[in-house]
Amino acid sequence: MDFKELIKFGLEESSEPIIKNPVLRDAMAEGGRMGFAKRGLVRYGDKKYTSPMKNPEIAAKNKQIQKTNYQTEHPVGKRLQWIADNGKNFDSPSEFKKAYEKKWGHKIGSKEDVLFNVGKGGGPRGGKASGKVKK
Repeated sequence: MDFKELIKFGLEESSEPIIKNPVLRDAMAEGGRMGFAKRGLVRYGDKKYTSPMKNPEIAAKNKQIQKTNYQTEHPVGKRLQWIADNGKNFDSPSEFKKAYEKKWGHKIGSKEDVLFNVGKGGGPRGGKASGKVKK
């Protein structure tokens, strides 16, 4: 039997793949195939598993938790929440600016200011502050 006949025999006569990995061999022997059936639905053998993030209630709850954590723990989120809560209490922007600086203990635009600091190194997106307006 030459090489071409061996390949032809292997393709026509062999219906079972040769799997050397024992874990994969056992999984395939059970008749199941691990993979994605649909987006968010994973098959493990004959069992179907749906991701909890596909449940709208759980997804909404997780989104609310992320928002609350951002507003209470992240420095930028704390400042934004303070601005949202206290902006209506001031009649002029100068009064609001003074209250902001008093609350956080630094001037707006200083290095300590995580919200409004745009120095020579650029802002949070990494752009350069050139002072020129693009046309």
